[in-house]
Amino acid sequence: MILERRYNLFGYRATFRTNHARAEALLSGLYVGKADGNERGPLNLYELLHRPEAPVGEQWAIAVPGLAAHSKPTLGEAMFGIEASMAGDVARYDHGLFIVHGAVVYTPQGALLLSGFSGSGKTTLSLALAARGFALGGDDMALLDPSTGLIEPHPRCFHIDPPTDRLVEELGLHLPADALRDRFVTPWDLGVASLPPARVRAVFLLESERVAAPRIVPESQAEAASALLLQVGRGRFSDVEAVRHVAAMTGSARCFRVWSGELGASVDAVLAAAGS
Repeated sequence: MILERRYNLFGYRATFRTNHARAEALLSGLYVGKADGNERGPLNLYELLHRPEAPVGEQWAIAVPGLAAHSKPTLGEAMFGIEASMAGDVARYDHGLFIVHGAVVYTPQGALLLSGFSGSGKTTLSLALAARGFALGGDDMALLDPSTGLIEPHPRCFHIDPPTDRLVEELGLHLPADALRDRFVTPWDLGVASLPPARVRAVFLLESERVAAPRIVPESQAEAASALLLQVGRGRFSDVEAVRHVAAMTGSARCFRVWSGELGASVDAVLAAAGS
C-alpha cells in the first residue's frame, strides 16, 4: 500500500510517498502542524520504498528532487536522506526568511539560540536543556523573519549516537526506544508539537574544544553576528541585507561564547548566563 502526505514548510510544498507505515509515521511526527491541505499547485516529490527482496544494503530506495535515485541499508539512514534533502530544499527556497544555523530552545523569558560548527556539541547540550524541561524546536536550522526579528525553528531530526543517549539519559531525558533504534528522534518525541516564532534573548556560540569545567564568556553582539554569518549562506539576500538582519537579531540579545565541560555543569552555566 502506498501512503502519501503533503507538507508546507515555510512556503515550500512537498509530497512524501512511501510504502512503509513506520516511515510515514516518522516524517509525520517530525512535521507536526505542517500538513498541506491544498490539493493544487506544483509539489516536490520525495519517495521512500521498502524493498525486502533487494540485496542486503539496498532494501531502502529513496528518490529526491535533483538527485539520482539510490539505496540505503537501514530505515534510519533512508529517512535521514529524505529529511536532509527536504531541509536543504527549504533552505534554498525563496520564502523571504533568513536561514540561521543553530538549535532553538524555548524558555519562559524567550528563545535561546545555540550555534556552532559540527562537533561542537549543539545536539547534546540542547537535549540536556530539554531534559531540564525546556522546549526544543530543532537541532540544526532556524528561520529568521527580517520583518519581525522573530526566529522559528525548522523541525529536524536529532542524530543521537549511543554516547549521547547515555549522557542525556543520566540527566533524566528518556527517549522512545523505537526512535533510538531508528536514530531518528524528533521534537515530537520530546513532547513538542509545534512552536511559535520567538525573539532570541541569548545567543550561545559553542566551541569544539572541551574543557575540564565549562567556560562562558560574553561576546559582543557584532562578533556574534559575524560568527553566525560564517555558518550559513545568505541565500537571496545581499551581503548588506544579511549583515543587517543578523545584526538586528543579535543586537537585542545577550551573546556568549561557550567552551563545554561536564554536561550537567555546562547546562547550569548556560542557564545562569541566560538568566533562566
